[in-house]
Amino acid sequence: MILGIGAPRAGTSWLFEYLKTYEDIACSPLKELHYFDTLYVPHLSRNWERDLELATIEAFLAKPHLNKSLIPRLKRQQRYREALIDRLRMSYCSTGYLDHFERLCNDQHRFFCEITPAYMMLKAEHFQEIINLFDWHDIDLKIVFLMRDPVSRHWSQLKYQEIRGKILDANEELEKSFSSRVLEERTRYDRTIIELEKVFPRSRLYYGFYENLFSQETITELQEFLGLSARSASFDQIINRSVRSKSIPEQTKVRLKEHYADVYRFCVNRFGDELPSAWES
Repeated sequence: MILGIGAPRAGTSWLFEYLKTYEDIACSPLKELHYFDTLYVPHLSRNWERDLELATIEAFLAKPHLNKSLIPRLKRQQRYREALIDRLRMSYCSTGYLDHFERLCNDQHRFFCEITPAYMMLKAEHFQEIINLFDWHDIDLKIVFLMRDPVSRHWSQLKYQEIRGKILDANEELEKSFSSRVLEERTRYDRTIIELEKVFPRSRLYYGFYENLFSQETITELQEFLGLSARSASFDQIINRSVRSKSIPEQTKVRLKEHYADVYRFCVNRFGDELPSAWES
């Protein structure tokens, strides 16, 4: 099991699209299943399951005009609909999570995969439950945790919320964002790493950085960690692009650096020279 746990806006969507190119990896049609966060920290999941139910209803009510050019898209949509139903079952059936991947797998698959950045908010006891689930079924579990410069990650998420219409203006929302638990918890890499390493051996953990992700060296390293065959990647592909025209104001950058000073100190001490030079000093 390849389980991506974060961080948001740190290249997880690009990585998921890359892993989908492997014929021996069964990737969920839903990149983010949000199973473990809604199970263990529902107060931080922001009504995700309610939104899922609405998405399922909308998907089944959609009736596009049928023609031959639409058939490939409709087949993909069918896989998406089936995955939505599987995900709804997980809310009511304790075996639903692994049942979903069992349905997806065939004889050629050696791996299965999902990436939900919200999992980085879990605590050590939750990660232990996840270990127990996969160990009980004799499934080897590998964790992939991607990070990005805290200032850039925080600002990128604000810009992404703006482009999706969730907020009107990233600059205007910045002041509120300093007290946003959603943004805070998803940028506290120090907390996530401490909780992970309470229960996971280092051999099961891969720490990567957004700033270094789009390189053959990093991809080769990740392939070796996961036990994947060598395969080239499309480094020019951009997934979920945010608003490029708005650079972060210098005053805001200084405030964010101060806000995440503990994260920077932890990462410098933890990773040393492995930390990308592009991170704010």
